[in-house]
Amino acid sequence: MPTYGKLDSFDESEDWTQYVERMEHYFNANEIDEEDQKRDIFLSVCGKNTYKLIRDLLAPAKPGTKSLADLTKLVKDHRDPVPSEIIQRFKFNSRTRHSDESVRTFIAALRSLTEHCNYGDTLNAMLRDRLVVGIKSDRIQRRLLAEPNLTFEKALEIATAMETAEKNAQDIQASGTNGTFQKQINKVSKSYTRNNSGNSKQGDCYRCGGNHLAAECRFKDAKCHSCKKKGHIAKKCRNKSANGNLSENHREFKSRFKPRAHFMEQDESSESENEVYSVFHFGNKSNEAYKVQINVNECEIAMEIDTGASVSIMSEDTYKEYKSKFRIEPTSAKLRTYMGEQIPVIGRAIVNVNYKKESAKLPLLIVKRKGPNLLGRDWLNKLQLDWKDIFSVVGSDNQSRDLNVILEANKEVFKDELGTVKGMKAKIYVDESAVPKYFKARPLPYALKDKVEMELERLEKEGQIQQVEFSDWAAPIVPVVKENGSIRICGDYKVTVNAVSKLDNYPIPKTEDLYATLGGGQEYTKLDLNQAYQQIELDEDSKRYVTINTHKGLFRYNRLPYGVASSPGIFQRTLENVVQGISNVLVRVDDILIKGKTREEHLNTLSEVLSRFKRIGIRLKKQKCVFMAEEVVYLGFKINKHGIYPVESKVEAIDKAPSPTNVTELAYLGMLNYYNRFLANLSHEFQRRNEENQRENYPGKVEPFSSTTGITPQTTTGLAPSELLMKRKLKSRREASSQERQQKQKHYHDKKSANRQINGMKQWWDMKSKYYDTILFFQMGKFYELFHMDAVVGVNELGIIYMKGEQAHSGFPEIAYTRYASTLLQKGYKVARIEQTETPDMMK
Repeated sequence: MPTYGKLDSFDESEDWTQYVERMEHYFNANEIDEEDQKRDIFLSVCGKNTYKLIRDLLAPAKPGTKSLADLTKLVKDHRDPVPSEIIQRFKFNSRTRHSDESVRTFIAALRSLTEHCNYGDTLNAMLRDRLVVGIKSDRIQRRLLAEPNLTFEKALEIATAMETAEKNAQDIQASGTNGTFQKQINKVSKSYTRNNSGNSKQGDCYRCGGNHLAAECRFKDAKCHSCKKKGHIAKKCRNKSANGNLSENHREFKSRFKPRAHFMEQDESSESENEVYSVFHFGNKSNEAYKVQINVNECEIAMEIDTGASVSIMSEDTYKEYKSKFRIEPTSAKLRTYMGEQIPVIGRAIVNVNYKKESAKLPLLIVKRKGPNLLGRDWLNKLQLDWKDIFSVVGSDNQSRDLNVILEANKEVFKDELGTVKGMKAKIYVDESAVPKYFKARPLPYALKDKVEMELERLEKEGQIQQVEFSDWAAPIVPVVKENGSIRICGDYKVTVNAVSKLDNYPIPKTEDLYATLGGGQEYTKLDLNQAYQQIELDEDSKRYVTINTHKGLFRYNRLPYGVASSPGIFQRTLENVVQGISNVLVRVDDILIKGKTREEHLNTLSEVLSRFKRIGIRLKKQKCVFMAEEVVYLGFKINKHGIYPVESKVEAIDKAPSPTNVTELAYLGMLNYYNRFLANLSHEFQRRNEENQRENYPGKVEPFSSTTGITPQTTTGLAPSELLMKRKLKSRREASSQERQQKQKHYHDKKSANRQINGMKQWWDMKSKYYDTILFFQMGKFYELFHMDAVVGVNELGIIYMKGEQAHSGFPEIAYTRYASTLLQKGYKVARIEQTETPDMMK
């Protein structure tokens, strides 16, 4: 007996009920009636995964002991439990027709959803209602609603017929449209030639002035900018002279704006909603595009103005970027090129459009094609564009236009608000055995109290800090006055968390390494972050470590604060990860520099950096950013395409600084050393000054820098010679060496004499200390007698002396004398200071 059909093993992706139904048909076709035989066939072909599932569900019983009905029910209960009737009805009533779905496919999907809805006798009525409501076609929907006593069968018949008629009409129109478009292209070309030559013999179109019939004019539905009536354009308006009533904006537009490359024509003969548009190229492709920023559903979209396009479209790339902002619906609109190629349309959306002070709800087609977003005639008729502003952007400098477009497209990055880096939170790692440290609030100067309070209120309002009642960690604050007079509040975390935290050792690039990569740059962009560290949130466990104690109470930071030792490393890692893979970008903590060998390369890099900042949530301070400049100041140096130079204001500060006359004023060398690459013989000069700074070796007065001391420029590798820093000349090396040698010889003799004095003084002090309560600080080479004293001690050269059981250490620098003298005064001693080259009479 032949076997009909084939019974496959069960596929996990298949519906179990359908599989059982196919199996029953197989048994019937092959006249298999015995239940045991049906069961055995099922168990042998169901597949190993299904068989294992059955054994597991029956254990310890065996599958062969059950009937086929029991086995299939067992699997069904396991795989397909009875769904909720409420949920199934909700799914049914929410189902609408998809854009690429036919009417009959839609009905089949609806019937599938009704399986567990238990509609009973009302099933057809529910299907009819869902078909009318979910058809997603205004034309079909209006037709169905107009039908009296509409049944499901009648509704299905009408909808299917109208769908078929629309499809057939499209095929007919598409075949005739291409020829019409091709003739239209030729007409444009010939009309242009005739008009230029001045030999036109045909009558002009009263709608636009072209060399064609008015009935064929593509401007027959256009709106005149002069009289605001439809059917013609301003050039052929009968209510004015040729140019008399044209607005200034429109005259400028008329004189400068030429049709762009994209042309989209609606087939006006189509009476159905299934509109057909054509897209093709004509004109000079070298014409620069005119772009405008339009706010569409609260998204800033750059759109190319195209007077040849009858509809406005959005590319697939732009749609994917802002997908959550758009709700698209199916559309039967078609786009075709002049060669007949169809451009797929994803859907249609009604969007809220805002431009300057104008707003409107307008249609927008989303196409499955890369390219610019087009602002067509349908939007141009509704929006009064500011042509002066548009032309001022594109006027003479294409790069300036592109820069403005980039900045406008990413203007979210420049919002005056605190940014939040998405996808990461900073963590401060503290030793588990660390003991919490709590410090009281430090007193503030009265002049700063109000400013500190205002800053605390601002930080709390922005969510950077929050007030807490209790905390086992607390650091005092250090208010820093900025150049604009405002206050930056920093926690003094060196006394709390920094002492016990594990430092984030992510490397901060050296300035020399950054400058080595600057070669080849023609223009530079410098980006300034708005409250850089605070753009990174802290995780919950780390917040307690950065609590600050103020005169207004305890506040806990929610963002990464200044003053934490790991903050620079955390922020450096974050920014480097953001710009990873982008060349020509330099990052050092919150200082970002972009260079480019060409303007195009520079703009592409800038666009990519700003796009990433927008996606990640970083905010910049636009007023402090510098874009596409030939020269910028970066990390204290002036940078341009010729090289690296010192900054004039810094040079002026160095030049006008007074010559150092004491140890404290030698801090001047730090600022001078920053420009060491430009200074000749600076290391030799620094050696002498640093030795003078070590007061235990060099007693006496610090020799001031000579008025003839100066600095000469140097040239860095690969860079042009630097500018002159100062006009003074360095002392010769020989002269400096001779002076140093003489100073050391003088110091040696003074020290030898002092040692002889001290040996006798120790004995004298042991005898006299119980009678005298005055101590004199004595230093060789100085004599400042303040008042009479009862005892003299040479401190500078004395190792240890005893004062009524207490120790005094010598050999410390001059700056420590004042602190030591203050301590002695508190203990009841009289303290004076003299300078003398010989031993005082008292010592003798």
